[in-house]
Amino acid sequence: MKQKLLAISILCVMLIASILPPQLPSRFYGYVIGGKAGQSLFATVGGNVVASTTLFSHNRAAVYVIEIPMDGVVAGTAVKFQINDVGVGGARLYSGTNKLVNLYYVSKYLLSKKASKDR
Repeated sequence: MKQKLLAISILCVMLIASILPPQLPSRFYGYVIGGKAGQSLFATVGGNVVASTTLFSHNRAAVYVIEIPMDGVVAGTAVKFQINDVGVGGARLYSGTNKLVNLYYVSKYLLSKKASKDR
């Protein structure tokens, strides 16, 4: 009897899981101050790249649009954006959002120049 109840319970959970729609991606867009059209933008969660896009030009400014899949991601999880391994900003992930997030890029060259100047 217990085995039948367990089997029925498992089947019910599997049925409910198959009926639920997949989560919509989290979308971000905005300007990349200091960025250039053609540069690659990476989105990372927990140090793993989960999405990428290429910056493009709009009215002579670098802009981006990126969709991040929510598969296995808990709502509110932090995402970090990077260009050439330099952090340019971050946000929180929520299913079905379309959020303006302007990013700020300072090249590694300028960062190393500032660091050597501070010594």
